[in-house]
Amino acid sequence: MRNLLLLAAFIFCIHLPLLDAQVKIGGSPTVNADAILELESPNKGLVFPRVALTDKLTAAPMAAHVQGMVVFNIANSGSHPNNVEEGYYFNNGSQWERLLDSKLNDHTFGDIKHGFQTTDHTGWYLLDGRSISSLSSNAQLAASSLGFSTFIPDATNRVLTSRGTLNSTGGQDSLTITLSNIPNYMLIGSSEMNGSHNHSIDPPNTNTTTTGNHTHDVQTAFNDNNSSTSQGYPHGNNHQAFRTTDRNQTVASSAASNILNRSAGNHNHSVNIPSFNSGTSGQHFHDINLNSGGSGAAANIVPAYLSTNTFIYLGL
Repeated sequence: MRNLLLLAAFIFCIHLPLLDAQVKIGGSPTVNADAILELESPNKGLVFPRVALTDKLTAAPMAAHVQGMVVFNIANSGSHPNNVEEGYYFNNGSQWERLLDSKLNDHTFGDIKHGFQTTDHTGWYLLDGRSISSLSSNAQLAASSLGFSTFIPDATNRVLTSRGTLNSTGGQDSLTITLSNIPNYMLIGSSEMNGSHNHSIDPPNTNTTTTGNHTHDVQTAFNDNNSSTSQGYPHGNNHQAFRTTDRNQTVASSAASNILNRSAGNHNHSVNIPSFNSGTSGQHFHDINLNSGGSGAAANIVPAYLSTNTFIYLGL
């Protein structure tokens, strides 16, 4: 008898959808007017079919792609970019697409994030400059599609920027200022006082502008003979331009130093004035050269920072 009652209940449940277009399981009997199926439970959940997909393009294990179908994939399979990972997938009628979940968070290949994690996790790889060959096969394909040929970038002690060519590096943590970095201007200054000192003066040789009032003593030879010492009688000539009767002899006529006093004639004198020191320094200032005293050490230009690790999403 009990078996008959169970069979009757089972048949009733099978044909219940045919009797009413709306079905509610659990809770109150009231069904949402826009729902064809409503589930209600304070401590129960809905489990979707768990299947092992091959890749995004293959319908299997289904017979064909069916638009709107939702499954939970339990396999990590296929090759980038059509590989599948564990998680919810829906079918768009031509391939499987992944639903957003806590593991993917709508990230795509090549996305960057910062975190306090220290190792690779759930498709995120630490940007530490390692060889691409050390990655999983799908991660290698993803890295190659992003333009990484041998190594993934190394973000250690680097700030991310869009400056320059993609994946290029540059910059430095310190700066040494050179002469070319200094603005082009001149520093000019003078001392406030000249200090107690005097100047050394060395005047050049000069000529007098007048001869002064004076006469010259002229020596002539005895008897006005044709002698090289006779004033006015060049040696070897016998002219009468200068005669003994015109002399003022001051010694015996037989002496060789007969003296004649005559006016100086038109001439000037060369004067050599010795060096000497000025009595005062005069009113003036001094130009001053100042040494900066610097050593040229490089200046640290790293701003205040919080250190985190940088990861790139390459998938599983």
